[in-house]
Amino acid sequence: MIRIYLDWNIFTLLKTQCESVAGLNEIIKNNKDKLQFVYTDAHFEDLMRSYSPENDKFVEDLKNMDYICNDYLLLHQDNNAEPLVAKPSEYFEQAVKPYIDMSFDKVVEKMANSPQRDKDYEKDILDNLIDLQKSFFDKQDTFVAENVYQENPYLQKLLPHFSKDDTQWDTIAQALHSFNRLLNDKEFYKNIRGEVKNQDKKRLLAKSNNWSSTQLFENLDQITSSYLGKDKSFIEIVLDAAANTEKQTLLEAFTSIYLTLDILGIRQDKLPKKNNTTMNIVTDSKHSYYAAYCDYFVVLDKNLSFKSKSIYSYCKVDTKVVTPKELIEDLNLVIHSPNDILELLKSSNDAVNPKNIFFDETEPQHENLYLFKLPFFMLNHFNYALSLEMKENYQVIFRRAYKNFSYFSYYQEEINVVKEVFRLVQHQTNDLEKESEDFVHNRGYHKSYKWIINDFLRIYLIREEDTERVSMIIETRKL
Repeated sequence: MIRIYLDWNIFTLLKTQCESVAGLNEIIKNNKDKLQFVYTDAHFEDLMRSYSPENDKFVEDLKNMDYICNDYLLLHQDNNAEPLVAKPSEYFEQAVKPYIDMSFDKVVEKMANSPQRDKDYEKDILDNLIDLQKSFFDKQDTFVAENVYQENPYLQKLLPHFSKDDTQWDTIAQALHSFNRLLNDKEFYKNIRGEVKNQDKKRLLAKSNNWSSTQLFENLDQITSSYLGKDKSFIEIVLDAAANTEKQTLLEAFTSIYLTLDILGIRQDKLPKKNNTTMNIVTDSKHSYYAAYCDYFVVLDKNLSFKSKSIYSYCKVDTKVVTPKELIEDLNLVIHSPNDILELLKSSNDAVNPKNIFFDETEPQHENLYLFKLPFFMLNHFNYALSLEMKENYQVIFRRAYKNFSYFSYYQEEINVVKEVFRLVQHQTNDLEKESEDFVHNRGYHKSYKWIINDFLRIYLIREEDTERVSMIIETRKL
């Protein structure tokens, strides 16, 4: 299946039938077995901004997500995003709804304010934790030197009531309060962003709107060198500054880069709506991160699009960033549903065209073995092919390979391609769904399939030993 990530704005517009998403509803309706629309916790961050138990539109949005995304959940765990199976409505009931009243900003606000409490009040766990931390840090002098504070405009904004007589708790409480404001007070965030712009005395970032996405980080490296005279790249400096553990997760690294670009004023989010905050930008960065696990990222926001393209280009992620119109045009070229074996064979011949040869520097080169990057998704799944010439036969091995953050396939993706091969070869089975599932889950009798179509043509379906992914082989005898 072709994996697609929709920005939240696209979900919203699909309900309105507006011109910017014209035709996309039909594409979704007519290709449920070919296209896979994933959803993530970032979508729920957007969705929950309109949540209330009485809001019928929220329920409508949730049902719309159920219809479009089915049960394709993508969720960051440990260092990578993982494929999970749950409908959006199930995810809401099990993973979101129980924690609605435990939002992070409320916890931060409570810690920052540290209110006086009645001695007879029965403290909850959070209250006890705050008191424990306060009792320790109240005994330590502030860790911010007065001369450093006086020379640093950013510290002055983050710690507006700083005093050399402050304790560490006073400093922490102010910093937490400012951090909360940074996330939830867009004017405070814009002031910080403005202060950064004022520090660009040489106006080196002024022309950033004219840079292409492929030039961005090269230009930023030059600016970094001009200001700091360091050999490290811009991204290395950002990640060093953002690191709070020995090993950052991929999500932490990605969002740090994205947010730094916004703070520097590079295609920055204007936060035009009254209820917009910095959290909108954080959520956008997560959408961009998750989309790097997909074949397409569908977005209308030009700033989000540019920053995504720039980071993808730097990371060599081949996710295509497109508008809804561009997606429809592309899908008309890459969706592949042959009617019979002859059409499948013709598609195979078209795929192993010299113009599609792909040189992968990480793979060893062999005589009579060529790698092809397909200009379409064979059976709406395979995107690469290996062509191998043997003594008596030619073999074309079709594989699903990922040149982005993804390293996995959802089971349903492979089940669908197995069913499609069964259909084309007219495979006889008592239970198509069960046999397909058993093969993909490696629990059935068959470890591979071989169909002799005629004296010159054979088709194989295998599960590769190293990756356990499903591959298809088309073998033709030499004349």
